Amino acid sequence: STYVDASSNVLRLDAQSGSDFDVTVTSTALRSEASTSKPAFDCESYTVAADVVTSTEDQLIVYHRNSDFGDKSYFRQTLAGQNIDTAEMLAAVEDPFTNITFGSVVTGEGLRAADAALTGQGLRSLHLAVGMAVLQ
Repeated sequence: STYVDASSNVLRLDAQSGSDFDVTVTSTALRSEASTSKPAFDCESYTVAADVVTSTEDQLIVYHRNSDFGDKSYFRQTLAGQNIDTAEMLAAVEDPFTNITFGSVVTGEGLRAADAALTGQGLRSLHLAVGMAVLQ
């Protein structure tokens, strides 16, 4: 069964089997390296940070963090395009995109992490939890 825990930001997956099974859980970074992007509707390019895929002993962690790229931030360039990038305005308005971190943590009973994957062997049941968060 698959369900979303309504009291938290967690997706749960439960599976049972009458015979042993092996499981491998992986995640792919959508942005494997930092890049420069120029939307079709914009005159300026801006920098996009890379995603991070890592693990602890029993967790697979994937996140993206919008770093502070100074004058190359999309928000600051948009203000400049509207001629409202004065020092007073930049001091008064915080960039809403800078330092936003979003991602997920995956855990499961009997699963161990190695090489950015969770694996389990000889399982009869699987209880997987995917927690999601957005922080600034």
